[in-house]
Amino acid sequence: MKRFLFAAVAALSLSCEDSTGGGEEPNYALLLAPAALNVIQGATPTVNVTIDRTNFTGGVALFLTGAPAQVSGTFLPASTNTSASTLTITVGGSVTPGAYNLVVNGNGAPGARTTSLPLTVMPAPNFSLEITPATLTIARGASDTATISINRSSFTGPVTLGVNGLPAGVTSAFDPAAPTTNTSRLTLTVGAAVPSTTYNLTVTGNNPQLGDRSAALSLIVP
Repeated sequence: MKRFLFAAVAALSLSCEDSTGGGEEPNYALLLAPAALNVIQGATPTVNVTIDRTNFTGGVALFLTGAPAQVSGTFLPASTNTSASTLTITVGGSVTPGAYNLVVNGNGAPGARTTSLPLTVMPAPNFSLEITPATLTIARGASDTATISINRSSFTGPVTLGVNGLPAGVTSAFDPAAPTTNTSRLTLTVGAAVPSTTYNLTVTGNNPQLGDRSAALSLIVP
């Protein structure tokens, strides 16, 4: 009878130990959403960091490595015993466009864990104007044209064109006047009474979000 009772108690003890102390070793992994970032210069995107835990409830300290100059990351919270944190990436306005491989790091009792965060930086929206030819020679009573090239960077919006510095008797016309494409044609018409000289004109382009850009144009009336 004593042997039977001992065997029963031992079996019960083993059963309880398997149900409470068995299973996987404490562990965790870092999951990111989104798993990659495509941003423009000057942006501040956020990434949701999930700490996928297995039999582990302790603290995990988070930090970012691999960031180039003028790119930084801030975690909120930076150390947590929960399953979530938010990473804010700050991309400076003059960061060189290109592909970078950032690394999100975690440090907890089971050890260090890492996961990659690819970052692609694109140029900030911008545009500039170029005029071909940069000098027009137009006789009185005649007209001539120049091509306005709109050099765009991550920008497809309209640019409203104009001319500053026109003397009396000289008129201008753009085709189109507010292009969303990369070119426009400027026609200058010189009246019969315009004095003979060189006029320094300025072709302007405006977008409400990006502001004004300009380029020089010389008009020679012989």
